[in-house]
Amino acid sequence: MPNECNNHISIVCHENPDQLQQLYDNELKKDNVVHKSEQGILMNYTTSWNPDFEWLDSLVEKYPLCWIKNEWDEEGGSAGVYVNGTLNGVKQERLSVNWNDICIEGRFQYFGKEVSKDQIMYYCKSDK
Repeated sequence: MPNECNNHISIVCHENPDQLQQLYDNELKKDNVVHKSEQGILMNYTTSWNPDFEWLDSLVEKYPLCWIKNEWDEEGGSAGVYVNGTLNGVKQERLSVNWNDICIEGRFQYFGKEVSKDQIMYYCKSDK
């Protein structure tokens, strides 16, 4: 069974809110969206082992005025950040950095069993 990779994604598009809406309508599973405004989306989703970098790259290709940041961690201890797209009118070069982090067993060891997985997440869950 693969390890879960928790992805915490921020997408902004302040120059063209219509492009952000198209991305939302055509590409995202609505259950994963934690918050949506006219110019930004926060979402969480789970993949196996690693983020889906091909999918993230394809979003930037299809919606070039949007900026995407994915902060991710995998329960085995890998973590990283991915950034790509246009922010404040400037095309950002694709950046993907990863490192060794605390594994899921280490989280319980260091923080105790009373710390839930949700408390470690970057974004709180929506009240849907």
